[in-house]
Amino acid sequence: MNSRIKLTCCSENALCGKDTLLSHTEKISYYNDEKLEQLKGISRDKLSKSQTALLSEVFYSLDEHDMAGWLRSLQLRRIDLPTEIREQALLIIYERRK
Repeated sequence: MNSRIKLTCCSENALCGKDTLLSHTEKISYYNDEKLEQLKGISRDKLSKSQTALLSEVFYSLDEHDMAGWLRSLQLRRIDLPTEIREQALLIIYERRK
């Protein structure tokens, strides 16, 4: 999958607004993932195996409807996802939009 897929919002319906990766606010939403705060500012190529496992644990516990919001939350919190997890999350969002 191309991780450069650009997801934008038309703002014409509730689903689109929920699935957008664009942040219209600085308000951070948490998805029972406060423990990820320890990863703030660490680049994806510097994550340890245990840190990657922590991100995977949260990722696989999310409902697909929460995926876009979770990615927005991570972006606002400056938490960088490993490429594989990010691509899977973007694929889920892309598939929901089709």
